[in-house]
Amino acid sequence: GGSMMEGENTKAYNPRATMESATGNNERQRVGVKFFAKMNFLKYFEFETSFAGNFDNRRSWQYSGPISIWDFRTEAKLYETSTRNSITNSDSRYYSTTLNELLRFYYSLNNVHHIGALLGFDQEYSRQDQFSASKYDMLNDAIYVLDAASADPVVSGTAEDRALRSYFGRINYDYKGKYLFEANGRYDGSSRFSEDNRWGFFPSFAAGWRISEESFFKPLTAWIDNAKFRASWGKLGNNNIGDYEYQSLYAGQNYSF
Repeated sequence: GGSMMEGENTKAYNPRATMESATGNNERQRVGVKFFAKMNFLKYFEFETSFAGNFDNRRSWQYSGPISIWDFRTEAKLYETSTRNSITNSDSRYYSTTLNELLRFYYSLNNVHHIGALLGFDQEYSRQDQFSASKYDMLNDAIYVLDAASADPVVSGTAEDRALRSYFGRINYDYKGKYLFEANGRYDGSSRFSEDNRWGFFPSFAAGWRISEESFFKPLTAWIDNAKFRASWGKLGNNNIGDYEYQSLYAGQNYSF
């Protein structure tokens, strides 16, 4: 039933009509895996590698049909939720992969000089595909497939992907835990930029002085047990933009003759 109050909107919300006017099914398969290995060799080196993958597949269909809404006082039909029935099928697939390689080095000389280094490689890729199709005027409301509808087919589909590749490294040194130095560098490439501007180098440097380790600071350690001055400088990149924005846009457009 619809609204039967004088002056009230005849198309007042009816939850049962909403439930009965549509039916469908959603399916989803999702898998995530990760493999990694770590090894130590030549006493000072450590190598770590990892690979991760994600797969997400979705499929759905939905049938929508007209439902009559009545005024029970007058036994008159107020309206129908729609004038036609329809069927829609949609599919989407997403997958991503991540590869990471790290090589670490650490050396200590007489527990006075400490040297550390890191070299790394990282690569990420992801892709998403989407497809949807619908038709109107079902010949049989009990068969929920596209070929059971006869009119006005509509089809759409799209795909997008993105990739990021990075080479990076770090060197750090400290003397007796007092004087600290670190240098970093990254060389990153993103598919979101054109080939002429895809890669960028981003360095950073830092120096520190743990003044609390100096002998003249010892009388103050009862109140301050750890104090350090630190200065740093760095440069970073940002690829937080849309995919394909550097490319020309192609689209259909109506034309008048």
